[in-house]
Amino acid sequence: MSDGTYSVAGLMNLEKQLLGSHVQLDVLETLYEVQVEGRHRVAAKVTNCGYKPIQPALSFDRHLAYGKRLDIPSRSDVHFEPCDTKTVTLVDIGEKKYISGGNDLACGVVDHSKLDSFGKAIIDKGFHTIHKTINLYHSIDRAAYADIYGPTVGDRLRLVLRKGMGQSTSVTDTEVLDLVITNAVIVDWSGINKADIGVKSGHIAGIGKAGNPDVMDGVTPNMVVGATTEALASTFDCHIHFICPQIIPEALSSGITTLISGDAIQMNFGFIIKGNAYDPEALREQIKAGVVGFVEQTITALKNRTIHAYHSESTGGPYVFRVCGGPNVIPSLTNPTRPYTANTLEEHVDMLMVCHYLDRNILEDIAFAESHIIA
Repeated sequence: MSDGTYSVAGLMNLEKQLLGSHVQLDVLETLYEVQVEGRHRVAAKVTNCGYKPIQPALSFDRHLAYGKRLDIPSRSDVHFEPCDTKTVTLVDIGEKKYISGGNDLACGVVDHSKLDSFGKAIIDKGFHTIHKTINLYHSIDRAAYADIYGPTVGDRLRLVLRKGMGQSTSVTDTEVLDLVITNAVIVDWSGINKADIGVKSGHIAGIGKAGNPDVMDGVTPNMVVGATTEALASTFDCHIHFICPQIIPEALSSGITTLISGDAIQMNFGFIIKGNAYDPEALREQIKAGVVGFVEQTITALKNRTIHAYHSESTGGPYVFRVCGGPNVIPSLTNPTRPYTANTLEEHVDMLMVCHYLDRNILEDIAFAESHIIA
């Protein structure tokens, strides 16, 4: 790993000397790649000063964390119970190094000359911060990588699809893909490749790496993922022999999410927006496109009829109070504070694992599920 003292050519010369004098000859055949450059990593000590297993009251070195993210696999997280103290690894964000969200404390391209104003904003808004860090590097073995992301270069694999994505928050519909099929294995005349397939306006727009170039390295230029992009990690059936409505549930139950056929099924579809874009322009575009689920329209459509408001848990924010405040709306959710059936406490962990697409092989996922059930 380069520490800035040697050039790449100098490191290669040192590697030759190392391999020649300290490593047995048969070891060379096991080396697929030598990493000579890497991102700078640091470790930060984090304490949850609050009374809930969530992030608002975390105390850590926020100046050090500026322009960085957690150095963990993207489907995992670090869980903090009240008063927990843990050391986490932070790594520089990539490519454009563009920050969005985060209470608007540090939006924009990373610029360390802004640290003074950033520090003042932290104090003004009452965030906890300390100054105590150490250098630390993180690695992940091939088995753990494959369990979370799927196969990578050098792995032997069966032809399957895995899920993974990154979404930009600062682009409009015209700049992002309509659809991305993630981690596809493409069998082509040029060979077998693992890549993402981007679709725009009904045509394949690119094959490469889709994601968010604000923080991810190596994203293919025309394969940006945004709030209006649908990400699929599944299968297309483009040659259907049995055309009937009953094929749809059968296809979905077997992992097929898209059917290509010449038939028409008499069905109305309501499209629900993600609602998680930092930039409001992405939300305006989706509303203009005629999506359903807007709070005012939903309440009007109910016409005082009794209805269960599913998934109306605390993460819904003030809109939950708007909807569930009506006398005809009954909250219905997957993480109750006190279930009323005899076996719900025992069954809810398994139910949460399924409903939230969690993995029992990932300890953080189990902790997340258990923390959502307060007995």
